[in-house]
Order: sequence, then structure tokens, then C-alpha cells
Amino acid sequence: MFTQLTGHPIDPSADHRAWKNLLKAAGVREARLHDARHTMASLLLAQKVHPRVVMEIMGHSQISLTLGTYSHVAPELSTDAADQMGATLWDRENDGRPQNDPDQEPGSA
Repeated sequence: MFTQLTGHPIDPSADHRAWKNLLKAAGVREARLHDARHTMASLLLAQKVHPRVVMEIMGHSQISLTLGTYSHVAPELSTDAADQMGATLWDRENDGRPQNDPDQEPGSA
């Protein structure tokens, strides 16, 4: 729970005004504070921060909530995973032959 310096609860209208002023000062379009939360989670996942870390930051009790809510980031993560696996399995400097099969002719499978 966040409080004022005096220990009293934050006034929701004052908090909302402060958020709007911050957006204006930053030159950012109007958005709800909750939208910033979603943006932060999406950006962390897009930057390949482990979903469990994002889950902890967001305060989610289950990883399924984090991954389900931010599933729009999943296709990008899947593409990155496939690229990493391809780089692990295939030697790009050796005509695409598997790294563990030096006798195989290029282009044969």
C-alpha cells in the first residue's frame, strides 16, 4: 500500500492528476496508469526477461496469468526460440549442414 508522506492513504483524485501531469510533461498520449503496467510487462517479455521474473514484478500468483495476459508477445518469443534452436543445430558457415554430421553432402537430408 502506498501512502502520503504523512502516512494517510493517497487521495485517488490527486494520484490521477499527478499521473496525467507526468504524461503531459513526458509528451506521452493520455493513458490509464494500468495501461503503463501492461506496457511494462509486454516490453519486459519482448526483451526476453524470463516470464517468472515478469510474474514476480507484476505480483501475479501464477505464471499462467502472466503468460495468458501477455500472450500477444508469445509469437515474437516463439520466433526467437526457433531462431536460437536453428543456430544451435545448424552450422550457417557450412552450407546449412548439421554441425554433428561432417560427412553429409550439402543439400542432402
